[in-house]
Amino acid sequence: MTRIRLEAVTKVFGSGPDAVAAVDNVSLSVESGELYFLLGPSGCGKTTLLRIIAGLTEPTGGRVFFDDRDITNLPVQRRNTAMVFQNYALWPHMTVDQNVQFGPKMKGAPRRRRGELARSQLARVQMVAFGSRKPNQLSGGQQQRVALARALAAGADALLLDEPLSNLDARLRLHMRGELRRLVKETHTTAVYVTHDQTEALSMADRIAVMDTGQIVQIGPARQLYDRPATRFVAGFLGEANFIDGSCADAGPPAKIETPIGSVRAPDAADAGVGQTVTCCVRPERISILTELTERGNDSAGANVIPAKIESSTYLGEICQYTCRLGNDALWKVCILGHGGGALASGAQVKLSFSPQDVCVLTK
Repeated sequence: MTRIRLEAVTKVFGSGPDAVAAVDNVSLSVESGELYFLLGPSGCGKTTLLRIIAGLTEPTGGRVFFDDRDITNLPVQRRNTAMVFQNYALWPHMTVDQNVQFGPKMKGAPRRRRGELARSQLARVQMVAFGSRKPNQLSGGQQQRVALARALAAGADALLLDEPLSNLDARLRLHMRGELRRLVKETHTTAVYVTHDQTEALSMADRIAVMDTGQIVQIGPARQLYDRPATRFVAGFLGEANFIDGSCADAGPPAKIETPIGSVRAPDAADAGVGQTVTCCVRPERISILTELTERGNDSAGANVIPAKIESSTYLGEICQYTCRLGNDALWKVCILGHGGGALASGAQVKLSFSPQDVCVLTK
């Protein structure tokens, strides 16, 4: 297992007034055996950063370390990394078995050892029976499994994955998330995974680095980033979020924020001073809808309760998603688990209830 460390890595494309910093002074560390995600929108620099780790792109500045070894100027073939691409990149003229043996063969492994490694890794991805087939005789999901087996058979110090599931259909992508995480953990491989898919990152990662315009915005475990985002960008990118701007009346704990829809209570606003403009963030699934009927039996003591009007509803199977208009004309989304006996009608006057603990106060 290998620890990956980046120190002030920068990559600038172009020069003069046309220069663009695709990666801007990024420092991070990936622990041995960790499944680490680089998450962000298209063009944020995550793939460029992955290519720098792989040695496919030379940084303009900064250093890359594997454990304590500076590999910044080491050519790609001497870094002992394996990369899995979104288009699989299998050799079309080779069989599945030959593709998986390719890495060990390049390292000089004897024929018997290569065969053992191929069978072992193909067994991990349940593709032993397809060893004699060519890639064009496989489905997309099967090709992706072979690409993973080939990467694992190479015995690399680090596994680098560039949106490896993006070409799969939704059902197979969901299945492969669990399979891929299982494979990485079973083999104790250090893995860096690039994606723009928030659900993929939240469901698979040990830690996530959220990127925007070439910089790391926030790093942490999935739950921490989702429940306590550091910025409005992180909150909005990692799933649905409702926002309301206000002024900090009391930084707490507990905090009190004065907004156009009334006072909103939160655990704290430690980074804000009294009178500072802040943003309250509340996730749609943390909100309850109270009608006249449900309000009578609801113990909402201590909760934030604000009036709203139902604008529309969307049935999504396991949840019903409502769009609600607040008193200041802002639109909030509310997700209610289950059918709930039928959707509330558009135009219905309701109250939205949410715990102060579910309010995140943002200063950026």
